[in-house]
Amino acid sequence: MFGLHTRFGREAAALAALISGAVLSILANGTVAWLLSLFLGDGVYDQLPWYLQEIEGGYVFSVVAAFIAYVAVALLTSKPQLAVAAE
Repeated sequence: MFGLHTRFGREAAALAALISGAVLSILANGTVAWLLSLFLGDGVYDQLPWYLQEIEGGYVFSVVAAFIAYVAVALLTSKPQLAVAAE
């Protein structure tokens, strides 16, 4: 929503936000652990590292990661504007 209402950022920033938010959402909500437990059994859930298990507040982490990615890419890809001296 941030990018829709400002002129800050372009398509690359929006794509970075979309990808980072989606990846972190999949990891933080325990989707990987759930899929592995479907095929390998419930015992695999205890053997997975913490970042592949469900993280409390995964949605908030994914939104924050998307915002950070958007701002970072927008700043890195923006053209520097020359200051015009007022006379």
